[in-house]
Formats: sequence, C-alpha cells, structure tokens
Amino acid sequence: MQREILNYQYRNRFRRDDFIQSAALYRRVALVSMITGHWQGREVDEDYLQLLTEQGDELAALHDGLLPGDGMLPRRTATWCSSSRSTSG
Repeated sequence: MQREILNYQYRNRFRRDDFIQSAALYRRVALVSMITGHWQGREVDEDYLQLLTEQGDELAALHDGLLPGDGMLPRRTATWCSSSRSTSG
C-alpha cells in the first residue's frame, strides 16, 4: 500500500499525536470512504487505517526525537517564512 503524505504545519499548532488520534477517530466512526479537499477520494479499510496509525506512530517518534518537551516552541521564538517575506511571532 502506498504511504500517505502527512499534511501538517507546526504554525497551526500541530501536536505530536494528531495523526494517531485521527486514525483512532476514523476507526470509531467506521468510515467507508474519505473525501478531502487535498486529494482524490479513497475507500477506507482496515489496511488503510493501520497504515495511518503506523505513519502517525513514526511521525510522533520523529517529533519526540527532534523537539523538546511537548514539541512546541514558545510563539515568541517562532519565525514563519513566505515566498517574499518573513515575520516573527
């Protein structure tokens, strides 16, 4: 099964277990299909849910290895860049 592109941004207050929690929610509501604004629709089965869980676990482990504590830097030290300018938050 092809890996998913995990779409996250720290500036939107991403948390280390967001994708793990999402996979658990999808299991609870027993989705049959998923349609998003980013990718084509797809069928949801146990293999896909397992893939999302595994990728969420991998991302959380990477997050823990790279960032301190809860992984969120204080807003006053974060910097965001766009194509033509940058701002400090």
